[in-house]
Amino acid sequence: MKRAGILRMRGILTGKEDAMDKEISEILVEYGTNERLDRIAQKDLGYMEISEELDRMLQEKETLSLKLGETEERISSLYGEMMACYTKIAYRQGMKDSGEILKKCGIMPCGRELQ
Repeated sequence: MKRAGILRMRGILTGKEDAMDKEISEILVEYGTNERLDRIAQKDLGYMEISEELDRMLQEKETLSLKLGETEERISSLYGEMMACYTKIAYRQGMKDSGEILKKCGIMPCGRELQ
């Protein structure tokens, strides 16, 4: 992986330099230096181990991000289902309470109960 050179070319490691502000010779020297250094770094066992671990962690992050998105969607769906159930319970209880009030007022016959 060519992280260091790519990062420098994008101005991430060296600051936010605009390529338009550089002379062509500066760009060519920087690019050539980065390419050479990248080839040398890729021969270093420690660098390559870190690079591979970084690749694994980035892949794991992507997997977890996807799983997190799916989990958030399911949580949202469950909240909707729970609110629908709660609304049904509240409506049923309201009807029962209304029936009890009507019974106490003598408007509804006592023999009928709402379920």
